[in-house]
Amino acid sequence: VFQVMLRVCSGRRLCATLSQNVFRFRSSTTQSLTQNSHSFLPLDKQTVNEQFASFKRSMSLVPDYSSPVNSVSQNPVGASLIPLVNKLQEVLAVVNHSLDLPQIVVVGSQSSGKSSVIENLVGIDFLPRGTGIVTRRPLILQLNQTSSNQEWAEFSHVGDKKFTNFKEVRSEIEAETSRSIKGRQAISSEPIILRIYSPNVLPLTLIDTPGIARVPVGDQPANIEEQVRDMVLTYIKPKNTIILAVQAANQDIATSDAIQLARSIDRDGTRTIGVLTKLDLMDSGTDAMDILEGRVVPLRLGFIGVVNRSQRDINEGKEIRKSLKEEEEFFKRHNVYKSIVQRSGTAYLAARCNLLLTRHIQNVLPEIKMNCLSEIKRIKSELQACGLPLGHGNDKGWILLQMLNSFSNDFGSVVEGRLQNLATSELSGGARIRYIYSDLYSKMISSIDPVNMSMEEYRTALRNASGPRASLFVSEAAFEALVKRPLEKLREPSLHCAELVRNELFRIVTQLENKDMQRFPTLRDKVVDVAQTVLRKKMAGTYDMINNIIDCELSYINTNLAELQAARSSLHNPESTSDSSEYSSLKYKSVEEPPKSKSLFSRIFGGSKDDNADQYQSSGHSNHEPPLEIRITENTPLTTFERNEITVIKKLLGTYFNIVSRNVQDIVIKTIWFFLVTKVKDELHKALVTELYKEQLLDNLLAESPSITAKREILTKQLSALKNAKKLLQEAEFRSDYSEQNPNMVASARTYPLDD
Repeated sequence: VFQVMLRVCSGRRLCATLSQNVFRFRSSTTQSLTQNSHSFLPLDKQTVNEQFASFKRSMSLVPDYSSPVNSVSQNPVGASLIPLVNKLQEVLAVVNHSLDLPQIVVVGSQSSGKSSVIENLVGIDFLPRGTGIVTRRPLILQLNQTSSNQEWAEFSHVGDKKFTNFKEVRSEIEAETSRSIKGRQAISSEPIILRIYSPNVLPLTLIDTPGIARVPVGDQPANIEEQVRDMVLTYIKPKNTIILAVQAANQDIATSDAIQLARSIDRDGTRTIGVLTKLDLMDSGTDAMDILEGRVVPLRLGFIGVVNRSQRDINEGKEIRKSLKEEEEFFKRHNVYKSIVQRSGTAYLAARCNLLLTRHIQNVLPEIKMNCLSEIKRIKSELQACGLPLGHGNDKGWILLQMLNSFSNDFGSVVEGRLQNLATSELSGGARIRYIYSDLYSKMISSIDPVNMSMEEYRTALRNASGPRASLFVSEAAFEALVKRPLEKLREPSLHCAELVRNELFRIVTQLENKDMQRFPTLRDKVVDVAQTVLRKKMAGTYDMINNIIDCELSYINTNLAELQAARSSLHNPESTSDSSEYSSLKYKSVEEPPKSKSLFSRIFGGSKDDNADQYQSSGHSNHEPPLEIRITENTPLTTFERNEITVIKKLLGTYFNIVSRNVQDIVIKTIWFFLVTKVKDELHKALVTELYKEQLLDNLLAESPSITAKREILTKQLSALKNAKKLLQEAEFRSDYSEQNPNMVASARTYPLDD
């Protein structure tokens, strides 16, 4: 019995009162045992139950169920905490914000008796009735106990108007539903907040959701079941929600929509209360004790059986209070249910929900306060990013100058790599430009082969340079003619490198995250246009400089370079080992010794006249006249001198090209950096101020984005609501239900009490 009392008292709460009651209970038990010590008989079970029930009533945890239904304790559990959560709900519902507040959500299928259960808890007939989906919007029902004998209702959307006639309450629910929903069978997730004040209710907050429908009826949407399920899931998914699953006892619980939906979220059944309705309508000889005892579907919070009014009673206008008395008599007289009469019926359900909700609020209130502070910090940060609304006149001009200056500085910082928030996942800004220089441009230059010319081109250039006489040394004219071809190939990759850098600078402009400028899309577009114009102008000068650099290299071939002279000296001995591989790689025929001929022509020229005539490609001409176009072909014999000449000139071409390509690569990089990057950095701010800082453009440029304006308004309302919620949470620390009954308030304690 002592352990059971500890569970009822929820641990350390009201330790002094617990000790006193336990002491009294043990004293009375000891006295009873002493008086009956001669027989050593056990205590009468009824006496123990009565003492324990009296103990529970003295602890104000469970009301006296033997008392009349309309007699409610004037100091119930949660008298201050539950109204506090109600205020938090109202404050946050205005801005459609949630802090995952503790709440009880009523779930059930159509015709399960869900509306009757809610009306029984209130003791007033006020909900709309009809066929199909009657509840088409969630109804947040806040029950508040008053000390006066009056009963009235208030709607959050109406203001302070009091409804004393609850038929008008039903009409207002129907009217408000129709105002926000188009179509008779449509549903909406926007809640209606209804506050009921009565001396006959326990402090409680319930959320009535639409009944689950499987088959569309009439003009209902084809996916009505999916819509209702999605709406219900949004309300029962939060971990601080207690689910009140309503199921008719005369239907198979294995097919219960409410239980199935609750189990999909609460798999262990730790925050689900089962409510069995229509126990009086079960077939004769059957009962629901297995379900109520948790042997069919185990729920940690258990099942509670209730008896509602029948449809006939509703049509005849039978009072709910009379119905509740009949419900109490039903459980007392029933052969099976009379054993669980103290934990059955609407009165026990109301007390149970009140106790669970209060304990749950006590457990999670510190966490809610932490979440509230965290949300306030987050919203303040977002509001700061949105900026303050702009003023007029000089204020706008000053703000525009500040943003242009900030943008220019940020651009330079990104290029130089001086940003505070440097990216760590990829290269950005100046690092990408360096990658273009050191990787892409370098590879493009290295891919150029300066000696990648055909043998015919070498021989033709050498013979053309020697003119009518055979040369004794390598001709400089041939070297210059041949070296200009690979030097010209440096132009395209150099210009392409400048284009890549220009694209990277434009990429920085378009992706530069300036928080202030994000608010003004017109200004942002104009800044990008001005930056693109500056880039285009500087790009033209950069192109000219690169072309001039290549033209300078082509105009004067400097053969006085030390490296070139050293390479030329190393080639004085053409038969050196270093060049033997080059000689052997030439796959052209050498001139063989001509056969001895008896003719004078053969002895002088080393062959017959017909043989020499075939050494050059010619067609359509007489043997006595030269052709119009003479070309050296692969079949033209290669002399030893020509072979040596080609080897030497290839070596010189490679050496000279390497020298020039290094110089060009270095000077092109410097040219791009000075004429493009540095010039753009230096002149961007001046161009922005010149083009955009004009009085006639201020209003247009600083026209704020409608999305930013709307976002600021929403965030401002949310911040105001959260600050009000913070004040309410601070006030809760001084409430008796919070500070006295639960002094330690361990936020991580999320245990729900087991059934008594």
